[in-house]
Amino acid sequence: MTDFKSLVSSIQETNVTLQQSASKAINRYLTIRNWLIGFHIVEFEQNGEDRAEYGQRLIEELAKALDTAGLSVRSLKLFRQFYFTYPQTGQTLSAQFKSMRSIRLNDLPAKLDKVNAVNEQGARFSVDAQILLSKLSFSHLALPLPLKEPEKRSFYERQCVMGNWSVSELKRQINTLYYERSGMSLDPDELGRGVEENAQRPGIADIIKSPFTFEFLGLKAKDAVYENELAQMRS
Repeated sequence: MTDFKSLVSSIQETNVTLQQSASKAINRYLTIRNWLIGFHIVEFEQNGEDRAEYGQRLIEELAKALDTAGLSVRSLKLFRQFYFTYPQTGQTLSAQFKSMRSIRLNDLPAKLDKVNAVNEQGARFSVDAQILLSKLSFSHLALPLPLKEPEKRSFYERQCVMGNWSVSELKRQINTLYYERSGMSLDPDELGRGVEENAQRPGIADIIKSPFTFEFLGLKAKDAVYENELAQMRS
């Protein structure tokens, strides 16, 4: 028979496990959505029947027409950059969308196969797309986007995946030039051990704090639970 202590342990384990699964699912679909939006924008820029009518105003006109939280001019530009930076994501999505029944997605596998062939060379530095989608949130992936060197982005991707860094930890390491420090260090392994010992790990609450997630789920800013409120909830 199960005693009370075992009951508590079972419920706690169930709660944490499914919270983590829900968090990963939301993060994954948020990342996929943002990549696909970038894909659709670029495809229109290249092949849209009336693309000449919009020209440089495309993003602004698109944001105005969508009129949706999380799809602002700034966000759409970010998603477009995300698509260009991580073209290899299409390799993972091709098979996934073949099983979906949405009319709008029916022709995506063929289009993505063409994207994969064109962009295979440019993705050679990056971590495997399946690993990125399963291990990192879009908030993680958005941070290295401004980095021009593919090798540098790949370095932070790998370190973040291996070290299970939080978003704030990744931001801190980029801001403190960990890539450059590692290249200059006489003992990069020792430097790496020091970084990992002090690295901040992500928690369940991190998904709540992400503005990308709130907008994706259609939540208003006033619905947000901020870090100080989470601390009060735990006390």
